[in-house]
Amino acid sequence: MLPLPAAAQPDLKAPKPELDSRGTEKPGHFTVTICRGTFYDMTPTNRGRDRYTTPHDVRVTNTTGTSARGSSQGTNGTIRFTSGGPGLPGPLGETTIEYDIIDGSTGRRVQHVVVRVKVIECARPDRTVGDPPPPPPPPPPPPPPPPPPRPPAVSYPTPTHRTTRCNACRDLADELNAASDRFLLAIERGGVAPDLDPLLAEVRRLGQELTACEKKCAGFGMRAKVAAAAGAAVAVAVVAGGSGGGKPPAVANAPAAPPASNTPAPIPAAPAPPPTATGTWQTSSCRVVSDPAFHDLVLALCRVLNFFTLTQGSITIAHASPFVTIAGDYNTTNGVFTATGRGTVAGFPNVGVRGEGTINASTGQAQFNYTLGTAGELPGGQPITYEIVLRKQ
Repeated sequence: MLPLPAAAQPDLKAPKPELDSRGTEKPGHFTVTICRGTFYDMTPTNRGRDRYTTPHDVRVTNTTGTSARGSSQGTNGTIRFTSGGPGLPGPLGETTIEYDIIDGSTGRRVQHVVVRVKVIECARPDRTVGDPPPPPPPPPPPPPPPPPPRPPAVSYPTPTHRTTRCNACRDLADELNAASDRFLLAIERGGVAPDLDPLLAEVRRLGQELTACEKKCAGFGMRAKVAAAAGAAVAVAVVAGGSGGGKPPAVANAPAAPPASNTPAPIPAAPAPPPTATGTWQTSSCRVVSDPAFHDLVLALCRVLNFFTLTQGSITIAHASPFVTIAGDYNTTNGVFTATGRGTVAGFPNVGVRGEGTINASTGQAQFNYTLGTAGELPGGQPITYEIVLRKQ
């Protein structure tokens, strides 16, 4: 098998100056060869002497062709030639790009440059002519299974400690109060229904046993009082009959009062907590709304967005890099929020970002526009805006 011809191997070194018919270099005319789907940064010299050390901007004046495009990169007269991007290879062929280098302090043009950008398909160095095509890449791994659903929220009563006047029931009251403490501690630690239901059943069982014990104790006390009152009445009748010598007067038995009930009043259920935006949210959709400088070819933000962390009070929206965390005001009545932040974007430090939209904590849906480069910090001074939709997990 033959190796790949030399023409298939691109020369991606410094740009080559173009020559006229006499073999003399043409000032400001260059040729650059790049691979499809890549970019190349070119910094020309200052009329052949040195590089620009003061702020200089790039202004593209004419583009002939569709295989490449140019944009300003940095502040020293550097231009970036781009051919498609990851997943968007773009066409092959040649494109001529003309641009001016502008002095940032005076606004005057100091140099006019013409570059022929040749976009080629770069062959793999490990392939030779006649080899069979490489095997297709393995399929991506399946997404992880969703987390198991959390048990539905259940409202539980809040038991209180009980005391008793009956000595025979005091041990049972202590046991009931200890069971109530275990139940309340499990709620504070975030217990769910399968853990809380047995503890609540124990509290209710001990409460019923204590109520029955107190009723039994109250019945014994009432019978003792009735017996003592009856004995005193008989004694009075005997004394009265002995002193008068006549027939003893009849004594009416007072009816016994029913025992007082110690059944506790039912405990009202705790109110459900109000909905909140705090928690984990997953990206539902993401798209580019505005990108006049084609920043998304480098950022590709939508491809890496997954799980966000939102914190209410006012509002903070965070995600792993390259997303820059934003924080700001959140109106819990209508769900509208505005948040800002600063961070590093594609290697550019201290880039301003802004998020504006709505968060509905009740339905668990959020939608907002996310803008990077709000103060012109990105190349070309142009921002990029994404529309992001989230759903709460």
